[in-house]
Amino acid sequence: MVSHSWDRKYGLKETKTGKSRIVPISQELYSILLEYSSRSIHNYIFSKTTQDKPIANYSIRKEFYKALENIKISKNEREERSIDFHSWRRYYNTRLVVKGYPTAIIQAILGHSKDSNMTEHYTKLTIKDLSIVIEKNKNYRNVL
Repeated sequence: MVSHSWDRKYGLKETKTGKSRIVPISQELYSILLEYSSRSIHNYIFSKTTQDKPIANYSIRKEFYKALENIKISKNEREERSIDFHSWRRYYNTRLVVKGYPTAIIQAILGHSKDSNMTEHYTKLTIKDLSIVIEKNKNYRNVL
């Protein structure tokens, strides 16, 4: 359950929407986080130096870029492909949209506001996604 967010300037605060949300994760990830948190001496699961602050976002971003380099995705390729820390969020949002989940459910999971602007913003359809429409309507190709 996500009930709070961290801001460098203001510290612990409520989420952007002011609402808690459930974020579906695998049992495996849940177990890893539970184990990690049980060994942590800090108040946050991801904390480096102090009990009262989580790890800084720039530290996570730095490690993320290092991991991309390790799998041979260079800085130039990362920038060309627009891969950043929110890429997974865009991917997940798009998969939910393509699978036909109602916008309200997608908003609830991702913590988007009540209007669909952010859901639309995070939807990045691919040619493969669009080909599904063609395949489902193959009897109507003359219309396309």
